[in-house]
Amino acid sequence: RPQQRWHHPGRFGAIAQLGPDLILQLRGDRGGLRRLVDGRFEAIAAVPGFARDLVYNLLPLADGRLLLHDVSPRLGLLDATGFRPLRPSLPRSQLDHLTVATDARDGRVVFGGDDGVLRVFDPATPGLSEWRLGGGFVSDLKWDLDGGLLVVDEQGLARLEYPLPWLQIGEADGLRGGIRSVVEHAGRLWVMTGAGVFAAQAGAGLAEGGFRRLDWTSSEAWALLPDEAGLLLAETFALRLVDADGGLRTLGPNDLYPRQLVRSRLRSDRVWVGTEHGLAVLEKDAQGWRLAAREDMPGALVESMHELDDGRLIAVLSGQGLALAQAVPETGTEVAISLTWIERDGGSRPPTRRWVGAVGDAVLVSDASGFRRWDGSVLQSWPMPGLDELRAPGETLALEVAPDGALWALGHAHAYARSAGGAWRTVYAAGPGDGPLGPLLPLGRQVLLGANNRLLLGDRAAGEAPTSPIAPRVASLRYVREGEPVLTLALEPPIGLGPGPGALRIRLAHPDFGAGVPSQFRYRIDATDWSEWSEGGSYELSSPAPGRHRFEYEARRRRGEAIAGEALLFEVEPRWHERRSLQVLLATLLSLALAALLSRHYRGRARRLALRNVELDRLVEQRTTDLEQANRRLRELAERDGLTGVANRRRFDRALADAAAAGGQVRTGPCLLLCDVDNFKRYNDTHGHLAGDALLVRMAELLTEGAPARALVARYGGEEFAVLVPEVDLATAAALAEALRAGIEQQASGATISLGVACFDANAKDPERDLIRRADAALYRAKGEGRNRIGLG
Repeated sequence: RPQQRWHHPGRFGAIAQLGPDLILQLRGDRGGLRRLVDGRFEAIAAVPGFARDLVYNLLPLADGRLLLHDVSPRLGLLDATGFRPLRPSLPRSQLDHLTVATDARDGRVVFGGDDGVLRVFDPATPGLSEWRLGGGFVSDLKWDLDGGLLVVDEQGLARLEYPLPWLQIGEADGLRGGIRSVVEHAGRLWVMTGAGVFAAQAGAGLAEGGFRRLDWTSSEAWALLPDEAGLLLAETFALRLVDADGGLRTLGPNDLYPRQLVRSRLRSDRVWVGTEHGLAVLEKDAQGWRLAAREDMPGALVESMHELDDGRLIAVLSGQGLALAQAVPETGTEVAISLTWIERDGGSRPPTRRWVGAVGDAVLVSDASGFRRWDGSVLQSWPMPGLDELRAPGETLALEVAPDGALWALGHAHAYARSAGGAWRTVYAAGPGDGPLGPLLPLGRQVLLGANNRLLLGDRAAGEAPTSPIAPRVASLRYVREGEPVLTLALEPPIGLGPGPGALRIRLAHPDFGAGVPSQFRYRIDATDWSEWSEGGSYELSSPAPGRHRFEYEARRRRGEAIAGEALLFEVEPRWHERRSLQVLLATLLSLALAALLSRHYRGRARRLALRNVELDRLVEQRTTDLEQANRRLRELAERDGLTGVANRRRFDRALADAAAAGGQVRTGPCLLLCDVDNFKRYNDTHGHLAGDALLVRMAELLTEGAPARALVARYGGEEFAVLVPEVDLATAAALAEALRAGIEQQASGATISLGVACFDANAKDPERDLIRRADAALYRAKGEGRNRIGLG
């Protein structure tokens, strides 16, 4: 029953509990914010007129203040002196979208948005950071018992871990192009991308104000190095010095193609420059920075470099190997770059992507096979317990050490982290189009991670596992028998299934939306071997045997830790003739009955059972045939590239292995044509990714039309295609390559390809790898000689 009533001539607004006090908004001219004192609502001192408009949200904060959000829209804070509007006020572009709100229990507030965006407000900054949920209008926010955030939007209900794992910053914030590097300097964030240099204010929520493109480059920007004289900028063609007023001065020639900048730890007046075709050295004298030396090696892109304690540089040169570089003084102020090879590509070691850096005192080299340590003379295997088990097969990882001691490992599609003294875990698994991941930039209690053409802002300490991982569950259970309606079973035990043939359909769910990629599931029956990991979570058990069964299942994020759900127990009743008690009784009756009568009766029953079993066998055979056909269709889909429709890398690898196995039994072995779309990245940046996809589809069509019927056309990776031609010699393969090149030049609307051609050598130590290596080297020569041509290997 009501204990007390209050009347106000206007309307009521938001209401909240602040400690022992009840706070209420009264709307209208005589309204405002009121506190309940001795049964009466007394006015709270406030900025005049601030709380007369409709108040959407009143939220108590952990520090005892109250956050107010009204329809203006404005945000304000109530402290001992009364309400004050937030200063500086936040942009209307953010405030206009705020809907519901909830206290995040860590001093911050999470707002829902009418645009499918969650915004986290930090009164200590103050500012708003964004996380795009993508489901439209957010109508409600609630915390569950495990500390997760439940979000209701137009698409349904989602559960997110908190703090929100990755806030996304991209095109909506003014940022465009693939991320190359990120630098925090002079209170600003500088992001180098495939579309140029972008800058934003650091702090106060990275999305505030957004990013602005600076008119410093005409195309790509790669690296930025702060210096007392200004900013050293590596753009597509040359090095530039940007002064305090934004003026640009070119350092060195415009054919340097710089990609990386590393300041010497021993000499502040020296900077190592990794370029697209070798190394260079910048030095500073009384007149400023100048290019002191360069060592050109065509096609030798510097992928990674690290300066050792003695001033030498260890560098990874794509297609060449691993080398030690040293700046050697010459006459006057001139220096030369001396190279000593640690490891050369070619021979028994094919070219591979590598990274070099240091963790503590250890200088490490990473490639597709794992980590090795450089001890000054040789490379030795370097195990990384925990990380070696998580690392995806063939994934090259780059290591970063955060200021808090956390260690991060970044690959193309995964980010792994280990807090100081903790264990390795997967903290991000990239979805389609997200990779490659990197670079990494720690920002206080947050971390900024590049993911292709956007930035991810992490808000959880690196390597800390969720305190309450979300377990998978059985979402639905159905039993299907031929000729009968589908039976939906209750999930509460005991679960019983009737006798006879049927199928149990189990659908699993994993209500964890925090990692950005779908869950994977696996299962087993009665402690047998686990199934393979797969997405979807729908399984069908055909005609389980009579008796009790235990269905166990687990879920995980891609290559993450497996989480078990509660096992499903069910029992299948035996058919009448399978029941032991009935069999014993029948045997007793048969032994007592007259032999002739029982024999005739048994023969009739046996005939009926035989006919029924024949029918059951027919049904089983039909189901088996249907399943085999479905499996064949699935295998065909698994071996097709989803964009171009030609064979994918998996199909190519299998075809190459088969062709190589037969290579020694025919007169001529297979020949391989590796094709690369010329300047595809520039085409993508100029015309957009949809146009780039359309170009790849057209290339696949032209290659398929021009290749022989027995040849296999496959998408080898990115903008690369492979054509595997069986039983041809090098001259025939070269003629085919030239025909394909000419046809594409005429029919692909200005796009061209370069091709590398090689034929199978059965006498090679590893014929398959040797064939790919020689074709790839021939392709590199063709591109190095000007593109739109073929190279022979």
